Amino acid sequence: MGATFYVDQFNLGDPTLSTLELWGAEYQESNAVLCKSSEIERLHKIAHRERCPVAVVGEVTGNGRVMLSESPEGPHPVDLPLSQVLKHMPPKIFQLESHTSAHLPLMLDQIDVHSALERVLRLPSVASKR
Repeated sequence: MGATFYVDQFNLGDPTLSTLELWGAEYQESNAVLCKSSEIERLHKIAHRERCPVAVVGEVTGNGRVMLSESPEGPHPVDLPLSQVLKHMPPKIFQLESHTSAHLPLMLDQIDVHSALERVLRLPSVASKR
């Protein structure tokens, strides 16, 4: 459809990045959510509850262009027709496969539930937002 992204709205780990570096730097990429403007307040409430930073960095315009804007008046360092951006983009094909595995029953003979829970909650990946 087309969208405009606003450079000054990004939460940057490195505030010295230039606009070109921001556009091209893969290490600045984060997760993105597309939501209706009427749902932005709800998104902010969820992010606050989860202690997760969130920023509204753009809007869908429907003009068929991808624009990166330094301010509403300009300049627009990136202003490309969407057709040019997606020109050679192959269609994505997703194939879902289900596998049934036979698991042995969980045996907690050697450890009590409290100790097992304590061990699990020590793992850094359990607390990870990613």
